[in-house]
Amino acid sequence: MIWLYSLSGALLVSLVSLVGLGALLIKQKTLSHITFFLLSLAAGVLLGDAFFHLFPHALEHSHSLQTSAILTVSGILLFFFFEKLIRRYAHTHHQTHSSDDEHFGNASSPIAQMSIIGDTIHNFIDGMIIGASFLISPAVGWGTLIAILAHELPQEFGDIGALVYGGYSIKKAAFINFLCALSVFPGVLLILAFGTFIERSATILLPFSAGSFIYIATGNIMPELNKETSTNKQIIQIIGIVLGLCFMYFIGLLEEVEKVHVH
Repeated sequence: MIWLYSLSGALLVSLVSLVGLGALLIKQKTLSHITFFLLSLAAGVLLGDAFFHLFPHALEHSHSLQTSAILTVSGILLFFFFEKLIRRYAHTHHQTHSSDDEHFGNASSPIAQMSIIGDTIHNFIDGMIIGASFLISPAVGWGTLIAILAHELPQEFGDIGALVYGGYSIKKAAFINFLCALSVFPGVLLILAFGTFIERSATILLPFSAGSFIYIATGNIMPELNKETSTNKQIIQIIGIVLGLCFMYFIGLLEEVEKVHVH
């Protein structure tokens, strides 16, 4: 069942990549409102999964608050360094091709290439997190999958938009984005292939995954939300974040009820 759950989760993540294609058919103003709220919701879901779901499970496995805290911070820092490397490559690549791609008028432009590279690596890591979570328990797996899907949904809007802006046609951008999303499968399969080792490494993987979610929420999403100055939209942001937090807290409560029934 672990393989079925994990691969089903990977399939869902891949299919979400096609949502961005439909987004291009929506009016820009409407799309802006949808993406805006989904980003706020995603921030809450990611933080909720990290603090209400992954971190408590990490403590159950390690029985050491200090160890879990160090590994969580390590996850945050690793994703921070990873983003630095991506941005550094993008800057260097842009300088090298500045004369040809000044207006981003073709598919070899830095914005298109970095979108492809970054999205492929990101989905591969998501696959590893999904596989590891389901190995620990179905409840942890589904909770983590929900957090990943919540983050992927608004991100896919931007991914296809970046490819189209980079010079690809809408159809080709959607196809390439879908291919990038398929990298979630190798990530899942890699983890499942080393299942016994991964299960023993739950002490490391759970807080590390929590750290990655915390970084995505606070390092990527919230800075974007802070650019909004409208009072009404700021209120909507808070509502979205709180809803996301409450949703993941509710899932955590259901999991506790399930444990009581099992025992």
